Amino acid sequence: MSDVLADVDEVKEAISLPKSGENLLPFSNYGHYSIGVNLTTGKMPTGVAPNQYWLTKPIQLKAGDIVHIKKNSTASVNIGRLPEGVTQDASTIYDPMWSGTIAFDENNVAEFSVSKDMQVVINYTNGTIDEASIIHPITEMLPDGLLYPTIADDCIIENADSDVCLIMGSSLTWSGYSPKAMSWIERVNDLVDIGIVNGGHSGANLAGNITDMTTGTINLLGVTLKTLKPRYIVSNNDANNTPTGSSLDAQLKQFERIAKSVGATCLVCGEEPTLINAPNYNRQATMTKQGVNYFPSALLWYNLNRTQSYRGWLDGSQQVHSNSKNSSSHVSMIEMLTQLYIHKSVKFYKVRENYKGGEPTTAQLAYADNFERAKIWRGTCPAVGAAPMSWTNDNIDNSSYNINETPNVDLLTDTTKTSEVASSKLFGEKITFYKHALVEIITPRLQVSKAQVTIECSAQPTAVGYISNGAYIALEYTYADGLITIALSGADIQDYDKIKIVVSDTTDATFTLGKVKAMLYDGDSKPSYEVRYKGRKVGTELMTKTSVESGWTMTGNASVKQLPSAVRNYTSLNNVANHIQLDDDSASASYTQSLDKTVHKVAVRIAATIWPPLQTTRASNDYTTTEQNLFRGMYYGGDLLLTINNAYIPLHIEFGWTEVYAEAIIDGNSLNLSLGRATAFDPDNYNVGDFPVLIHNVSVQEIS
Repeated sequence: MSDVLADVDEVKEAISLPKSGENLLPFSNYGHYSIGVNLTTGKMPTGVAPNQYWLTKPIQLKAGDIVHIKKNSTASVNIGRLPEGVTQDASTIYDPMWSGTIAFDENNVAEFSVSKDMQVVINYTNGTIDEASIIHPITEMLPDGLLYPTIADDCIIENADSDVCLIMGSSLTWSGYSPKAMSWIERVNDLVDIGIVNGGHSGANLAGNITDMTTGTINLLGVTLKTLKPRYIVSNNDANNTPTGSSLDAQLKQFERIAKSVGATCLVCGEEPTLINAPNYNRQATMTKQGVNYFPSALLWYNLNRTQSYRGWLDGSQQVHSNSKNSSSHVSMIEMLTQLYIHKSVKFYKVRENYKGGEPTTAQLAYADNFERAKIWRGTCPAVGAAPMSWTNDNIDNSSYNINETPNVDLLTDTTKTSEVASSKLFGEKITFYKHALVEIITPRLQVSKAQVTIECSAQPTAVGYISNGAYIALEYTYADGLITIALSGADIQDYDKIKIVVSDTTDATFTLGKVKAMLYDGDSKPSYEVRYKGRKVGTELMTKTSVESGWTMTGNASVKQLPSAVRNYTSLNNVANHIQLDDDSASASYTQSLDKTVHKVAVRIAATIWPPLQTTRASNDYTTTEQNLFRGMYYGGDLLLTINNAYIPLHIEFGWTEVYAEAIIDGNSLNLSLGRATAFDPDNYNVGDFPVLIHNVSVQEIS
């Protein structure tokens, strides 16, 4: 049997209205009786004065049904809902669903859908109803008459259906002592499509994570693994005496068995390896997983963060928990997480509080891809640990260093923050938004051209729209009983498997969204696939040297510089304490080197960071400041622009050393590299374009 929808026209049935003289019912509002109309003629009873409303017999509708009405040019029509559990009588005629009359098109035809099972009544004056029918867009019957329940399942998406990725780890995953909206796990959640749930446990090792998954709770919400039902579970713990060798092999295999027991796929990553022998961990994890669903991040972060002379002050005792500068956002993990198959998802995003000074227009909320989305929107919280103010986290004085930060309302409370991603999936709990909210709905069907979306909302929005092809498109919507109802149609309502809805309330500023339900009326089944991510390739180094202190040609505001010793935290990829510095987006650095042969497939690795000056009252140099420049909720990413033998590749970078990666084919007997930057985004935002880009290591490896 094929998994297809029945044609809409094949599931239409006439509404049965009472004939004249049936169902006599007192209409107390007007002091006389409803005697109905005849469906065939649609005529009102003779001898009745115009402009008097006449109720039909109640009609039972199911969620998703569309009511179709055609009238003559003079009739005025209303629709009403009977209160749930109430029988129509003289005292409860109907509860209006829409105020005023139904909007008819130029052909005097109207169609409207319902969000839940209900009884409705129709009334009208001064004319006739020529057609009245119910359209059932989703049928449970195939042409051969056999039930196929996955049809409905594939056409309805709700919060509870959301695929999520649970990441287990230690306090490094839990993100203790990281300011809200600046922890690495939140920053990854901003950039990927799958919702991340933080299962990190302060002080835990891999064995402790296994205990949480089997006998305890797995995140700050206190939910169990079987309740959460994640599609993916990441083993991210290489801290607190997580073993290597045969013990690690046994624990990772046990971790994978637990994941499979709840229908999840196990992935292996690694935290910042300050407490473990990273090469041994990587080697054993690779052997255990045989390169499948595995990212060798432990060794990567060992090389990037091992020698940190500056870690941020905090309370003066945090020798493990780096601040946002050094605790780079594990952008490399995105290489794996962006490849994950997502069947269904409802994921919420909050507009960045600092974007456009907090006053963006709806047109300024559109985006074309995930990196553009991250400049404007940040994902709702996956759960983070104890969160200090950003100015106490990113200074080199002490915990008494005080800048009078005025955070936006969502970021005021400096305590443990629970998982909005998990609470939305499990309970449909309402999440608070400020002026604007984004709902990305990932569907199991492609090429959808007709859909209905309902969203629980605490107040009537001032605007609702959707994003398509990088543009915002306003929508008509209804709001009743705390529910936004949107009818979508057209070839552009979907971006591959995403429907992107923006809800705005610029009048009240603060509002909540809860349960979301999307019903698809057409489309083709989305192909599924199993993740086979094997990480980055390693090959023979082609660069004469990977350090950057000489051999490069500087253009514009580009130069070779050195961090002051007090804040020097170069990577351990090389031992040369210098970096190329690109001070603005006009700066670039280029490099040319001869090669022995003409065709190569290469892997390019570049260690780079965006450097916001550190806050201090003690030092004065190009890398420190007395002013606050990191604000929670701000966007702090950009692109490093790589051109290799005329091939152009933008690579995402953020605060904290990141080793970006790309593969390319180069043809010729010379290697030609150029590095630029594109970090400035909007002068009305806290602008990362004001911060220099530092490059410490460039590696080009033959992998063909």
